[in-house]
Amino acid sequence: GVDKYVVLEVRLKNVGQTPAAMEPMKYRVFLMSNEDQPIAASRIDPVLDKTLQPGDEVRGMVYFPKIVAAGQGQLRIAFEQMFGDRGTLTFSNR
Repeated sequence: GVDKYVVLEVRLKNVGQTPAAMEPMKYRVFLMSNEDQPIAASRIDPVLDKTLQPGDEVRGMVYFPKIVAAGQGQLRIAFEQMFGDRGTLTFSNR
């Protein structure tokens, strides 16, 4: 699928003391457009859609449409937590 998608491997680890609900992951991770609009993933590995108990760790793939990423020099991935907290990562798109 690398010809159709920008594919990211995601590793989630619960380092807290309470369970952390990650589902539904499709509402938590986004590719940000040049206009700062969130773009939903085309596909997310089901292993990422779960509640992580303290100390649990999972790895899975997240797929975003490549056509959306084609016009961007940098890719910004946003991860949103409950209550609107957001963290972003930026990658070169070359």
